[in-house]
Amino acid sequence: ADATATRTVNVTTAPSAGILSGTQAICVAGTTTFSSTVTGGAWSTSDASIATVNATTGVVTGVAAGTATITYTVAGSGGCADATATRTVNVTTPPSAGTLSGTQAICVAGTTTFSSTVTGGAWSTSDASIATVNATTGVVTGVAAGTATITYTVAGSGGCADATATRTVNVTTPPSAGTLAGVQITSVGSTTTFTSTVTGGTWSTNDANIATVNTTTGVITGVSAGTTTINYTVTGSGGCANAIVSRTITVYTAAINLTKKANNAALVTKAGDVINYSIEVENTGTSTLTNIIVTDAGADPGSINPTSIATLAAGAKTTVTAQHTLTQTEVDAGSFSNQASAKGKDPLGNDVEDEKSDDPSTSTPNDPTIVTITSAPKITLVKSGVLSSDGNTISYSFLITNTGNVTLNNIVLTDTKLGLNRTLTGISLAPGANRTETATYTLTQADKDAGKVTNSADVNAKDPSAANVTDKSGTTGTNDTPTETAVPANPKITLVKSGVLSSDGNTISYSFLITNTGNVTLNNIVLTDTKLGLNRTLTGISLAPGANRTETATYTLTQADKDAGKVTNSADVNAKDPSAANVTDKSGTTGTNDTPTETAVPANPKITLVKSGVLSSDGNTISYSFLITNTGNVTLNNIVLTDTKLGLNRTLTGISLAPGANRTETATYTLTQADKDAGKVTNSADVNAKDPSAANVTDKSGTTGTNDTPTETAVPANPKITLVK
Repeated sequence: ADATATRTVNVTTAPSAGILSGTQAICVAGTTTFSSTVTGGAWSTSDASIATVNATTGVVTGVAAGTATITYTVAGSGGCADATATRTVNVTTPPSAGTLSGTQAICVAGTTTFSSTVTGGAWSTSDASIATVNATTGVVTGVAAGTATITYTVAGSGGCADATATRTVNVTTPPSAGTLAGVQITSVGSTTTFTSTVTGGTWSTNDANIATVNTTTGVITGVSAGTTTINYTVTGSGGCANAIVSRTITVYTAAINLTKKANNAALVTKAGDVINYSIEVENTGTSTLTNIIVTDAGADPGSINPTSIATLAAGAKTTVTAQHTLTQTEVDAGSFSNQASAKGKDPLGNDVEDEKSDDPSTSTPNDPTIVTITSAPKITLVKSGVLSSDGNTISYSFLITNTGNVTLNNIVLTDTKLGLNRTLTGISLAPGANRTETATYTLTQADKDAGKVTNSADVNAKDPSAANVTDKSGTTGTNDTPTETAVPANPKITLVKSGVLSSDGNTISYSFLITNTGNVTLNNIVLTDTKLGLNRTLTGISLAPGANRTETATYTLTQADKDAGKVTNSADVNAKDPSAANVTDKSGTTGTNDTPTETAVPANPKITLVKSGVLSSDGNTISYSFLITNTGNVTLNNIVLTDTKLGLNRTLTGISLAPGANRTETATYTLTQADKDAGKVTNSADVNAKDPSAANVTDKSGTTGTNDTPTETAVPANPKITLVK
C-alpha cells in the first residue's frame, strides 16, 4: 500500500502531496517514474541503497533488492508542514538469462539445441523464417538459409524486465545429394552407372561382395547375385550433415541352359521319318528372362513350338518341341547330329544365350544330340521274262529295288546264262527307288525242247560304308526263286505234198516236204499215204525247228485217176516232240493248209472215126463200117454216131470206150440212081462222145484215124441198054 507520512498542519490548508502513482516494482538498475497528482513537490527515497529517486522527475532507480519508500514532498507554506505522499518501491534483483551455448551452425531442417546456464527461461527467435526454436527445450530448427538470433528470456519479476540472452544461429541450406538415376539392375560382371543431379559427391556401396562402385564415376560392377545399396554422399558444410541419397542395385546372373533329347530315336529308320525332340529351356540365372527364342537349324520349318517364350522366371524350366524329318543323306550317314540354341533377354534387354544345347544322356557338356540311324541296307532283284512272239528270244526285265534304308551305289547286275555283267554306271538308288534293266536272251534249241528257261541273276551294290549288299533274283522281292520262263512247246510239223505227172501221164512222182515249223525238235517221224500204200519210218532222222526233209514216192495212175483228170489225195506225217507227244499234220499244198494234193492229169480226150464202105455185089448198097477208136487218155461215154447221108443217128447205149479201145459200127446205104450215075458215093460220118467232164469229144470220119477225108466208095458204071420192042 502507499506509504504515508503525516504532519500536523496548522489549520492552514495543508499542502497536498497529491496521490502518487507509478509502478512500484522495479528491477535493480531499473527505473520507474512516480508521479503525483500535485506538482511542485520533491521526491526522496527512504533508502538510497535500495532505490534512488530523482527529486524532480520522480524517476526511481533500483539499486539493490529490497523495499524503499519514495516520498513526494510538497513544501508547506503558511506554516503548514510539507505535504508528503509516499509510495513504496520494491526493488528486485534483475533476472539473468545466463550464458547461452549450443552449436550455432545448422542446416535447413536441421536442429541444434541451445542451452543456458540459467533455467526457467523461454526461447524465442528473431526470425522464424530463418530458424524456429522450441521455447521450452531450446531446440533450434533451421528453416531457411540465413542468420537468426535466438533469445533466451528469463521473465522478470518484481518490476524487473525480462532477462534475455541471445545467440545467433547460422542456418545453412543443407547439401543435396540430388536425385539418383540409373538402371538398378545389372548382371554379374556387367556394369551400370548411377548418376545424381548434384555433382561433387562420393559414391559408396553397402556391400562390396554384391556390387562395387567407383567413388567418383558411379560405375557399378556386379560381383555376385543379390541386392545392395549404393550411396551418394555430398559433404555437408555450415553445420549441415552430409547429404546422402541411396539407391538399391540388384545384381543378377543371367544364364540359360538347353538340353535336347530325341523322344523317338529308336523308331526312326528311314528318310521321311520324323524325329520328335524335346528341348528343355532352363533359366539357370537369378533374373527373369523374356522373349526367349529357341532356334534349331536342323528343325523342320515351323516345327518349333512354342515359337517364343514370353517370360521364364529364375530357376524355372519349360519345354519346347521340335521336329526334324530325316533326309536320305542323314540316313546314309548313319546318324543325325545337331544342337539347338536359345537366346532371350535379361531384365536390361541384354542377350542371354546358350549357343549349344546339351544331350542329357551323355556326361559330355554341351554335346550335340545324336540320333543313330541303324543302317539296314537291302536290295531285291526281281527277274521276269517275256517270251517273244516268235518264241526265239526272252526279253528279261530286271527290277532292282532298294528295299533298305540307305542309298546304294556301284550297282552291278550279273546273269551267267545271259553272259551279263553290267555295271550301272552313275546310278544310285535311294531307299524305295528302283531301276529296271533289260536284256535279251536268244533261246537255244535245247531251251525250246526243255519247254522253259530257268535261271537266276545276281545284283551287288555298295552301301554308304562300301559294304556289299547282294540279292539273288526271285519272282518277287521276297524270294530267290529262279525265274522260269515257259517256252510253250509249239510242236508243229507240216507236210507239203506235191506231185509231178510223168510225161507219159501214167505215173505221178510225189515229193513229201516234211518241215518242223514248231519250236521243238521232232523225232520218230513216220510218213504215211494210204493211196500210195506208204508207211515209212524215217529212222534216225530228227528235225530241228525250221529243218525239213524231203521224201519221195511214185504212184501209178489208174484209169479212174485219168478219167478224173486229177489225182487228189493226202498224206500224213506223225512225229514225237520232246515230251513224246504226237505231232501230226495232214499234207497240204503249202505248209499253211491241209488241202489235199491235187495232181492234174490233163484230160486229152480224143476219138477217131474211120469210115469204110464196101459196095454190094449188085451194086445197089454200100455196107459201111465205122471204126470208133478212143485215142485219148480218158474214157468216153455217150457215144453218138451220125451220118446224114445214111440218115444215121445212133447212140451207142451202154458203150464206154477206154483209152485205146475201139468199136465198130456198121450201116448199109442204098444207093440212089444219082449215086450210081455219079459213079461213087462220097460222104462223111461224125462221132460225138462225152469225156468224164461231159465235154464233147468229136471227130469227122476219115479214111484213117489221122484224117478227116470223106469216104469215097466207087460205084462202077455198068452202062447197058436194052430195047424191047
